[in-house]
Amino acid sequence: MRKKEIENEKSIKCEKIKVAYDPEKFKAITEESLTKKQRLYLASILRAAVSEDFSYINPLNEFDEVISPTPTLAKEMVKELLNYHIIIPYRGSTLTAFKEANLSPNIYNAFSVHYLLNVESPKDKEHLIHCLLNPEPAIFKEDQEFRYETWKRIAREECMQYLIHSLKKVGFDFNPGEKTIAVVNGLLDYFSTSQIFGIIFRSVANGTKLYQEKKIEKENAANFVINQCQTYGERAIAEGWDLTRYRRDFDLPQTKISEIFYDRFLQIGSLGFDHVPTRDI
Repeated sequence: MRKKEIENEKSIKCEKIKVAYDPEKFKAITEESLTKKQRLYLASILRAAVSEDFSYINPLNEFDEVISPTPTLAKEMVKELLNYHIIIPYRGSTLTAFKEANLSPNIYNAFSVHYLLNVESPKDKEHLIHCLLNPEPAIFKEDQEFRYETWKRIAREECMQYLIHSLKKVGFDFNPGEKTIAVVNGLLDYFSTSQIFGIIFRSVANGTKLYQEKKIEKENAANFVINQCQTYGERAIAEGWDLTRYRRDFDLPQTKISEIFYDRFLQIGSLGFDHVPTRDI
């Protein structure tokens, strides 16, 4: 009897999902109306997760580390595209991606569902695919502020990713908050991402040494590292040190949003990693 009830509930849920996410209910977004930020976010997601025939976008939980340096930015990217119906949940997604509460299809795991692309172009599909996968760099060249703010944001997320990874490797739990964001933003006013990697490496090494010598408690180690990063950075600024530029960590390959922004939009390649974010490029 219970088995029959479960099958009936699944059937009802499937029907609700089909109705809620019928593509005909969502007005298509024109390719020309996409903002610069939306083009960057969409290109990053499509390059990582779109199916070969461009018919759907695979679940992003399989690609979140490929798309952006941190889950925070990945969530922001998906939210932006969902809010403007640039992508919509695919009603053929696995049922487990949709929450069970009240059999409602409106509650789902944004990284577990498949998506449909909800963008149209007056030209053919081939043209649309080209435009979305390869946004025209000229669109971004006139907006100096967008380029600078996006550069600094991507650099910040790469620094946060490296910091979390470095602390985790030595056994220090860390959940970054507003203080850490402020410290990294301050460092990015003077140093490149690669130089900040060096600051982080040095600070984590010092924190690990002090912990092993029992001079700081484990629960205070991460906070010590953040303070060390800020202190060392300010000393370097005050004394005019030319800090060493570190390479990307082998375990943290460059993500799609970073590749597209530095290589295609800014067209500066590795300078995005090795140069202080600036409005003058």
